[in-house]
Amino acid sequence: MKFKNKLTIAALGLVILIMVVSSLIVSFTVKRQNKGVSTDSLKNAFTIVQYQLSDVQQKILSETRQIIAAADLVTELSLIESYKQRPDGHTMTRSNHVKIIGSLYSKVSTGNMSHMGAYDSTGDLVAFVGTLKGKVVGAYPYKQENKPVFQVATVTAGENMTEDRFKIEAQWPFDASLLKAQINEEDRAVFQGTNTSVQIAAHAVAVEERVDFRTKKKVRNIMGMVTASKIIGADFASQIATFSGTDVMVFSNSGNGTGTLKKYDNFTFDTIRKIKSTITVGKKEILMDDAAIGGQGYARGIYPITVDKKDIGAIVVLHSKAIANANTDQIIKFLSMSALV
Repeated sequence: MKFKNKLTIAALGLVILIMVVSSLIVSFTVKRQNKGVSTDSLKNAFTIVQYQLSDVQQKILSETRQIIAAADLVTELSLIESYKQRPDGHTMTRSNHVKIIGSLYSKVSTGNMSHMGAYDSTGDLVAFVGTLKGKVVGAYPYKQENKPVFQVATVTAGENMTEDRFKIEAQWPFDASLLKAQINEEDRAVFQGTNTSVQIAAHAVAVEERVDFRTKKKVRNIMGMVTASKIIGADFASQIATFSGTDVMVFSNSGNGTGTLKKYDNFTFDTIRKIKSTITVGKKEILMDDAAIGGQGYARGIYPITVDKKDIGAIVVLHSKAIANANTDQIIKFLSMSALV
């Protein structure tokens, strides 16, 4: 073989070697940078998530406390309890129940709540307003011929929920667990979950404070409690997605999801036990891994929501790898063309 041919082959081999080595180095570097970008995107998104959750908790608790003053709840509950054991007690206090429901209705309508309820000092339901099949329903326990029934009014949002709208019904239209509550000592906002949704619930205590004339000290009597619940769902996910540039999903404890990535409609909580990688955002440990959804790769961050060590839901943020992978492929193609030229 002539020296010229050997030189040509050696030069070509050197170019190919440089091209391969350069491509590998660039590919590794870009992928590392892309991972960093994904991590930063997830951290930014979960910072917004934590801020928004805290904001929702503060607002719902504030609005729940407002009901106590707006409905003069201490006085109303005191009056209702004083008639509670009388045979005609429910009839005598009907207007008081409706008055409390009116205050709850205004907050449910304007505060985008899923429901609100008022309870007496023993935890028995006094008044309740919730959304049901696109309607707003007000209800409270009643007695007819000494049998437990319910007074129920169903209206379209914006309509007046007046006393004449209430009709006697034998069945309670909501979850039976809402008929009773454990009265707290202090106000608080907590997560709660169902098979269909993740919620933030607020509990505001109605307190009567008076001076004991014998001891000259203030006496604090808990007269009852107001509860409220707001669903953390599609609107919340969309808001976070807009601010962070990621996809956001909220999953209930059954694994059903709602959010901005419609093809990601199911989540298995058992899988998160296997995830070892985490990032810290604020004081919260966020689980992080890669996920393939609908044939597309994502960097995934998972914010598990637990109550008493039980999973009640999860907020999942996804950063698409499609753009990053496309950019990496484009750089490698450019290097290959340069080497060929």
